[in-house]
Amino acid sequence: MGQGFQTDPDAIFSCASGTERQHEEVPRIARLLEHVEIPAGAFGKLPESDELHAAYNEHASAARQDLHDIAELLVGAVESLRATAGHYVANEYATRDGFGAGGGSMPV
Repeated sequence: MGQGFQTDPDAIFSCASGTERQHEEVPRIARLLEHVEIPAGAFGKLPESDELHAAYNEHASAARQDLHDIAELLVGAVESLRATAGHYVANEYATRDGFGAGGGSMPV
């Protein structure tokens, strides 16, 4: 590649695999949190405790949605990383073939 810039597609593929493993962990975390419930009385007996409990429930619901969103983002990241690495590999082969046809050589 030009000007000393080099990309290691294997490193990108490895990153994609690591991201995929993270994606597999998100549903496990979500299942663990699904069963966490805080009873209304845990926030006290004062009138404001009902508001605290409602705010907690809203926060817990948002956290469940966040986990779902994170899982979707990780899937997209895995797909993008693999596509990027694949494009680098394809470009290297095309470049090598281009130099090979013209008499030069370029290791892949």
